[in-house]
Amino acid sequence: MQSNQDPGLNNQNTGNTPFHHVADQLLAKNITIDNAFSAMKALVENQHADINGKNNAGLTVLAYLANHDSKCVNIDLYIKMIEDLGANADIKIQHSTSFLFYILRAHPPGSDEMAASLISKNLANPFYEAGIQGFDSSTLKINKIIGFGAYSTVYACDKNLALKKVPGKDKQTNDFKGFGRKLRRFYNEVTIMHELSKNDAPNIIRFHGYEIEKNPLSLNIIMELVLAGSLANAFKDQKKPDWGTLLKLMSDLMTALVFLHDYYKITHNDLKPHNIFLNDFQQLKVGDFDLAYKGKKSGWRGTGGYLAPEVREKGNSPKADIFSATITSADLTRWKLVTEDYFPANLSEEEQADYYKPEEKRPPLAKDCPPGIAKIFGKGWLSDPDKRHCARQMKEAIELERKNYIVVK
Repeated sequence: MQSNQDPGLNNQNTGNTPFHHVADQLLAKNITIDNAFSAMKALVENQHADINGKNNAGLTVLAYLANHDSKCVNIDLYIKMIEDLGANADIKIQHSTSFLFYILRAHPPGSDEMAASLISKNLANPFYEAGIQGFDSSTLKINKIIGFGAYSTVYACDKNLALKKVPGKDKQTNDFKGFGRKLRRFYNEVTIMHELSKNDAPNIIRFHGYEIEKNPLSLNIIMELVLAGSLANAFKDQKKPDWGTLLKLMSDLMTALVFLHDYYKITHNDLKPHNIFLNDFQQLKVGDFDLAYKGKKSGWRGTGGYLAPEVREKGNSPKADIFSATITSADLTRWKLVTEDYFPANLSEEEQADYYKPEEKRPPLAKDCPPGIAKIFGKGWLSDPDKRHCARQMKEAIELERKNYIVVK
């Protein structure tokens, strides 16, 4: 076995050699977990990379080692390497998913507990520093399922709380396919919901804590219970309210966006009736922040039928949120999802994103929709985002229109 100071690779010019090839060399030289850290430090010195690149290099090699030799699976040392290399919270998440990608395939026995341990240790510090509290869901009584999606299931519990569970294993394949994406979304949603809740942002679902459940592995979020459920459910289960109440709900939605966009610089990225909730017909609340982000970010996300026409070329933005919120408000007028009565099925992702580019392609409104409301929508779903109203302008226009109606209390 090579010494810790001279792993046998530090004099070689690894250059742009793929790191899994470097790992093969380490394995051939019998480099194990005990001195892998020194080996990593030495080998990355010859890499033309900044500190983050070197961090990625060393940790990727270690993950590869773990994949080939069960003796190399040492989560405590892995965490120590991340800490010693000065990684921030985002990099920790990247390294966690990389590490899990390798070891969970190679070492399935006990993989749920292993993954939970790694995630908990990687998230404990950034969550603790941000004042984000953990929660023990075993103290809750689960009553019924109130929502579900591709990645998660939401349960109504006692104590006026809801439990969102994201299972570690894929529902269809029963393996860890797509787990890295789930972990990044979980970290994103917890940090954003915590910031919004601690500042008492209006018309936003309240966050109460997070949990890394070990057996089976599940990423859990505990939040405020909204008994009436999502708008999508209300369309099926509730009677359509009067226009005064509908305008109140539209105003609530824009209030949430004013605070998200203007005060917190957060873009939601997936506004639709499934992610908007009613505690009764007097208050609407926005939830599901797993695709949200703070500041500027490239790329586009969202759901067909609610995507702004510019997102595929320019990415998501606050103005794209306004477009999605306007389509959602149009759903309110008809009390029906746009995907049920207007938006075509079986479109490709590109076709879904581009569908609303022609100005004339907009969902119908209810036949009895007042012209004042239709005029407001005209400002919210313009094809040109620069000409589109912002959240504050939309809210002001809706509130002005509300004066023409008696709001049911």
